[in-house]
Amino acid sequence: MELIVNDTNILIDLANIGLLDHCRKMDISFHTTDIVIAELKNPKQKEPVERLIRDGVLHVDSFTGPEVMQFVLLYTEYSMISNLTPVDCSVMILAEKYKCRLLTSDQKLKRHARDRHIEANGLLWLTDKMVDEDVVEPIAMIEHLQKWLETNERAPHKHIMERIDKYWKGVKR
Repeated sequence: MELIVNDTNILIDLANIGLLDHCRKMDISFHTTDIVIAELKNPKQKEPVERLIRDGVLHVDSFTGPEVMQFVLLYTEYSMISNLTPVDCSVMILAEKYKCRLLTSDQKLKRHARDRHIEANGLLWLTDKMVDEDVVEPIAMIEHLQKWLETNERAPHKHIMERIDKYWKGVKR
């Protein structure tokens, strides 16, 4: 089973486009930090995330004493060279702890994570995996991706359109 650490924006987008519950069907252990969960305010996003937590699909980690110190040092370091948030630093530390992939839509966080030798991907990595593993049919994924374009103005429009085209070609076979 693959272990993945989720950033806030991934959870929000998954909730907004109706893909959060599909995570239940995947052979992935999803993790995040309590700082990420505290950032969720919208009930339409928070409630489905809390269901995944209750059902053991999404695991929420809190930092131990030494990890808190690591967090403070990392945040201090990055606050001087970048505008990474405390939430960003929390998921980087968790991904380092588990030596696993970090999912985020934040390009600067991806860049800094990769600089620290953390594999970092965005939501399209997960949507591709959902289609490849037959968790979501390509035609249904097209609808979810179109909803992503409608609900998130910062979504990677060009890459989403490329996926939609790819899935259409798979449907027309």
